[in-house]
Amino acid sequence: MLTANARQLLAMLRELSVLVVDDDELIRMQLQGMLEGGLRALHMAPGGQEGLFSYALNQPDVVITDVSMPGMDGLELAKALRAMNPDVPLVLLTSFDDAAILRRAVALGISGYITKPLDPKILKETLARAAQALHLRRELSRQRRLNELMLDAAPSPSVLAELETERIAASNQLAQALGYRPGTPCAGPLIPENLLAELRQGGAELMAAGSSRQVAAHGRHWVLHWAPVEAAAILFTAVDISQRVKMEHFRDDVERIARHDLKTPLSAFTALPELLLMDDNLTDQQREYITLIRDAGTRMLGMVNLSLDLFKMETGAYELPQGSFDLRSVVSQCARQASALGNAYGVRIETALPEQAMPVRGDELLCLSMLGNLVKNAVEASPQDATVRLGASGGAMAEVRVVNAGAVPSEMRERFFEKYATSGKATGTGLGTYSARMVARAHGGDVLLDSSTPGETTLLVRLPLAH
Repeated sequence: MLTANARQLLAMLRELSVLVVDDDELIRMQLQGMLEGGLRALHMAPGGQEGLFSYALNQPDVVITDVSMPGMDGLELAKALRAMNPDVPLVLLTSFDDAAILRRAVALGISGYITKPLDPKILKETLARAAQALHLRRELSRQRRLNELMLDAAPSPSVLAELETERIAASNQLAQALGYRPGTPCAGPLIPENLLAELRQGGAELMAAGSSRQVAAHGRHWVLHWAPVEAAAILFTAVDISQRVKMEHFRDDVERIARHDLKTPLSAFTALPELLLMDDNLTDQQREYITLIRDAGTRMLGMVNLSLDLFKMETGAYELPQGSFDLRSVVSQCARQASALGNAYGVRIETALPEQAMPVRGDELLCLSMLGNLVKNAVEASPQDATVRLGASGGAMAEVRVVNAGAVPSEMRERFFEKYATSGKATGTGLGTYSARMVARAHGGDVLLDSSTPGETTLLVRLPLAH
């Protein structure tokens, strides 16, 4: 009864084709007797030249060669075979009583050694080890071919990169056309060096944070996606979004022109009501209606200015105005404008303002839009019959607090100020808090989220006081 190891050994040998090269006919006959019937194929050659010809003709999996032979000896044959196929397993028949021969054999990367007289068990175990290494190389080669086929099937440039060496293990034809070839460094315009450094250092944390990034490379715009294939290898895929970016720029240009053109007619909604309010013959109700029109026009003009200025802030072209304004009046006006929305939602607006002025350098209308967005969000997030508290205080900096009942969902807290981040609002755009923070930072301040009080959300706007 054969053991499991013995059965595995026989199975591996049956997959092998072997070439035996030896000038001694008796040794050849011994080897033939030991191996014949247990291999897929067995070839014999009486010398180095004949062995080289037989290898070229039959392409065996393993070559067993004697070292000492007339003409081309075993080491010369091994060197010639390595030139033909660097990976062919070579087994030497030798006693290794010559140190120089041993050094040459090691330099050639010999797979195994069999000493004379021949031992059938050692012979088969040596061939089994060679078969195992051969099977592993074939499996790796098969896997590499499959990877290359899958990469070539991808509709976008794809690169399999080794993180430690920062070299390309495989790439498809689309990536190679851009210069990303196997064996070459993977860092370049498409795969930035700083991203590779982040992936090496950040690892799983960076993968959890996000697996894509927009890059400009090779005259186009791309979204670069990455995913780990194993611990030290990452698959990068680049999707060309040049056309989309072009259309977005076109759309943004159209929107900016439209917003700019809206400013002139909107100015009439703010200037003309002021002229009408100077008339002494108006009734109280008429004054109230005209004031509502003026405030609505001011709010709309602020929204247009905000969108135009946000673009400048994002592109680094925004310049803060030199004038200053009283932040108290802005908070008061913001509360007034929010009262109608509060009534519609059944939410009360409470205001607490200091007696002293709070001069802030910057754009009054822009800050009004910023605070208006925050208060509007607070009202919409509050439950019915709740109160939104709007307060201001002075110190080292001017501070405005917007407090509402209801907590920000935990999964949203880290992303609260990100562009397009929204949760639970069917009509939310995710731009309110993003734009508020941009405006505050453009004024030298900031907007902070405080969720430390259970069931309550506080937004703290901090702006430097004018001196």
